[in-house]
Amino acid sequence: MSKDSSPQWILEGDIKGCFDHISHGWLLDNVRIDRQVLEKWLKSGVVFNKLLQPTTEGTPQGGIISPTLANATLDGMERMLKEMYKARYVDGKLYYPKVNPVRYADDFIVTADKRKTLEEIKGMLTDFLGKRGLTLSEEKTLITHIDDGFGFLSFNVRKYRGTLLVKPSKKSRKRFTEKLHEVIFKRKRR
Repeated sequence: MSKDSSPQWILEGDIKGCFDHISHGWLLDNVRIDRQVLEKWLKSGVVFNKLLQPTTEGTPQGGIISPTLANATLDGMERMLKEMYKARYVDGKLYYPKVNPVRYADDFIVTADKRKTLEEIKGMLTDFLGKRGLTLSEEKTLITHIDDGFGFLSFNVRKYRGTLLVKPSKKSRKRFTEKLHEVIFKRKRR
């Protein structure tokens, strides 16, 4: 995104309660794994405050299989976007929409050269996620210009007068400072 020819618009995607709402039915029908083992994992429940709570939807967050199941649920998103928005001829000229998805577990961004393209993509992603029992958070899913910046994986990415800067977000800096403060003062008391 540092070049002038790079996409300038970003869709910051936030899936509302991703791990809590993944459809068990969709997972059982679409994930290539032993169906009986998967069903046992999904129905095994969660122990919270020494009480076993059943799981009727979602995957236990922090469970060993949860990140794998979340990735399996979201697989296909990149392929769908790449197929829909590949280079094509428009008025005799080759046009690249510059649609590039980046995903890490349940966090993702999608870049494009036009805001309108990202608005279309947001609708497509709503349908894609809906089939899997998931929804986009309306409050946290944003379309922003690179000059205004965006947050991704505890970093702030923004162009300042044409120069791309990637730096830790205010929230992650604050969290780090609080941890550091705690470590220093715990040792001081000894």
